[in-house]
Amino acid sequence: MLHLQLLVKRHFHYMWQTGQAEHATPTYAALRGLLSSCQQNPAVTLSLDLDNVDQLAAEQAYMLGATALDCSIMLAFQEIRCHSKHNSSLQPWLVTLQGRQFLTKLTVLDLDPKPDSHFHKFVQQMRQIEKCCRALN
Repeated sequence: MLHLQLLVKRHFHYMWQTGQAEHATPTYAALRGLLSSCQQNPAVTLSLDLDNVDQLAAEQAYMLGATALDCSIMLAFQEIRCHSKHNSSLQPWLVTLQGRQFLTKLTVLDLDPKPDSHFHKFVQQMRQIEKCCRALN
């Protein structure tokens, strides 16, 4: 998830240079383009490992990263008693903490796609923060 979130930082300069800070109309063109390319080309998968992410257009990568930044991650632990002969079949979900064994479950929630106006909103918020800081000093 972190490699997706870092796409925002990696493509920030591109978004600024291409005038995305002025794009105030909310559309989902970048994400629609990403989904369309995934549907048209079976070789492009939604697994989005590091190799696939590098193939995205800069705007698509930024929007994907912005969506990932706003997600919630839930990690659940269920304590179990498991004989060591079964440990390998439960990997990587089995963890041992202080001699106790737990099955784990990772869930990513709240993946609301961000509109193309996300960068504009972000820049506006940063300008507002800057104004408030100046007023306090």
